[in-house]
Amino acid sequence: MKKTIILAAVLIITILTLGNISLAQFKSGSEPDGFREIKWGTNLSKIKGLELVGTSNYWGGMKSFKKKDDVMQIGQAKLESIRYDFLNDLFIGVEIRAKQWNNFTALRESCFEKFGRGTATPEQPDEFIYRWNGNKTKILLLYNSTSLTSSKNHPVKVVIFTSASTEMVDKAMAKDKEKRGVTKGF
Repeated sequence: MKKTIILAAVLIITILTLGNISLAQFKSGSEPDGFREIKWGTNLSKIKGLELVGTSNYWGGMKSFKKKDDVMQIGQAKLESIRYDFLNDLFIGVEIRAKQWNNFTALRESCFEKFGRGTATPEQPDEFIYRWNGNKTKILLLYNSTSLTSSKNHPVKVVIFTSASTEMVDKAMAKDKEKRGVTKGF
């Protein structure tokens, strides 16, 4: 589980870095300020019905949860999981996973309708990526059929996170490095 959290953290950093390359905007008035009624930065203690699914001491306290009563559907897409991520007990993002091409196309249709067309990255064989970047929120929609064997058979992924997480992650990483004495001895 700790490995999953660290991989999620690396994915978030990658998205934050690559997300700045593409400046796809949300269609007017559609940029979310959180996910499913939970605003970015909401303290963990204020959200009911969460079940811990993983933790990591990396960055000073990344925690991931699932919601017991979550609706596992967006539009026509059937979802396998929704993971809510918190850094220092503040809500910073979600990772949504699904299986099969038809769920990817249904999620893409829902995202296009809700947020606009986003920006498609140059397609690799068996990979489709769309991005939306805003002042408050960044979204990545990914289909990668090669992950059928490497990602517990979940080739469809949507990552939605606060744009402020870049600064939050940088601060947490600096604090963690200082605590661990990473630069001592030079």
